[in-house]
This record gives sequence, C-alpha cells and structure tokens, in this order.
Amino acid sequence: MLMKRLFYNRKHILCRLILLLILLAAGPVTVRTCGATLPYEAEANYERGIAAAEQGEWILAVGYFNKAQWKALGSPEVLFNLALACSNAGGRDVLAIAWFKAYLAVAPNAANAEQVRKEVLKLEIRVEATVRKLFGKANDTAAMVVNDSDRAKAYGEIVYARIQVGDIAGAREAAALIPDIFPNHRRFSAYSQVARAQAEAGFFNGALETATLLEDGYKQNAYSNIADAQIKAGGIAGAIKTAALMKDSTYERASIYRSIALVQVEAGDIVGARKTAFLITYDEYAFRAIVKAQVKAGDIVGA
Repeated sequence: MLMKRLFYNRKHILCRLILLLILLAAGPVTVRTCGATLPYEAEANYERGIAAAEQGEWILAVGYFNKAQWKALGSPEVLFNLALACSNAGGRDVLAIAWFKAYLAVAPNAANAEQVRKEVLKLEIRVEATVRKLFGKANDTAAMVVNDSDRAKAYGEIVYARIQVGDIAGAREAAALIPDIFPNHRRFSAYSQVARAQAEAGFFNGALETATLLEDGYKQNAYSNIADAQIKAGGIAGAIKTAALMKDSTYERASIYRSIALVQVEAGDIVGARKTAFLITYDEYAFRAIVKAQVKAGDIVGA
C-alpha cells in the first residue's frame, strides 16, 4: 500500500512537471537556475525557489517565490513560477488562480497565455468542487445541532458564506433549512440577504419571489433593495412595478419613486418623471427636481 502511494505521488509530480515543461516550451517565460534578470534582492530567493521546485518541494518553493515576488513586483517569470508552485503545493488553488491571473495581466501576449488560461479554468473548477464539498459538510454539521436557536444561527452563517462566494442558489436552500421559530428573525434576515444578492446579480424575478417569503417589515426593505438594483440596471419600468408593491405613504417607497423620477429627469423624460412624481405621497422633493430641470431646459411654461 505504501509503495503504491509513493508511486502515485511520484507519478503525480512527474505529470505536473510535464505540464510545466509544456507551458514553458510554449512561451518566453522560462524556469532558469541561473542568469535570471531580476533585482539582486530577488535573485537568491528566486534561485532557491527553482531548486525547491525541481526537488518537488512545492511548499518551500511557494515561500521562496513569494519572497522574490515582493522584491521583483510584476516580474512575469516570478509570478508564473509562484502560481505554478501554489497549484502544486496543495490547498492553495485560490492563490494559484490569483497569481496566474496576475501573470496574464503583465504578460497578456505571452505565447503560453492560452495554456495558462486553461490551467486557471481547471483550478477554478477544482475550487468550486471543493467549496461545494465544504458547504455540504457544513450543512451536515448544522443539521446535527440540537438547539433550534443555535441551528438557526449556524444555517444563517452558511447563507452568508454562500452569498459571499456567489452561490446564491445554495444560499436560498440553506435559508429554507433555518428552523421556523418565533421570532424568526434569522430566517427573514437570511431571505433578505438572498433577495438582495439575487437583485444585485440581475435575477429580479427570483428576488421578487424570495421577497414574498418575508414578513411585512423585511419585505418592505427587500422591495426597496430590488427596486434600487433595477434602477441601477436601467430597468425603470420594473422598478416602478416593484415600488408599487411597497406600502403606500412610506419614506422608503417615496425614496424609490424620487430616484426613478430623477433618473428620468436626467434622461430628459420630463413627462415620465412627472408621472412618477405623482405617485409620491410622502413629499414634494421630486417635483422640485423636475421644475429645476424644466427651468434649466428653458421650459418655463411647463415649470
């Protein structure tokens, strides 16, 4: 069993070295053991990194290349080898992606750029798969918590984490697992976060559907966030429909209508802005903005 594992490890390292040779053969960035055109302060660490990589000591290589990188900022050969070392060292795939992308940023036309992009894609898939497994374990752990309040808190943290990594669908699934206890602030807070994330990502229909799962206080805030995202995305018609779902005679609804009217004014749609302003029952701020725009445009009669 031990011999098989050793053989596998050697075979794995050999495969990665073959990949390294393929990548380097395709472009101007080369692994050198001497004569690197680097600042004197970076040279020693760079050469040590090369030596460590050649011996399969990837963790040591990461450390040396990282030190060299600080003394030779923007050096393509250092960035490339640092990225390659991270991808081989284990548990550093995210760093490898970052360094490979940094390499592509400073050497976008390198002959091996396409191969590097393919390596980045592979690493991103690997990271995604790892994250999915970790969240699966997190869900299993949360499900084992006996106390409802503590379990709600655990799932709430999972919702937040999933949103941070862009897994909005997974966040919504986790929110649904939060125990239905009173007062259920954690579940409503979780769904509010999901709705906002959906809206900011442009999934307006999904955000509106998620908002229906909220009680009135949270729902009002969710609709406000959705409408605001629609305005920023240029979806004025959608924002008006979303604002209509909010409670009448409230500051939040008036604020959305004001924002819509001001966007219409800036676009020269005075007629549309006036129609939107008539929907406001909270204050006259939007009308003042419209009058100013009309006066500026010379429409004194309209003002």
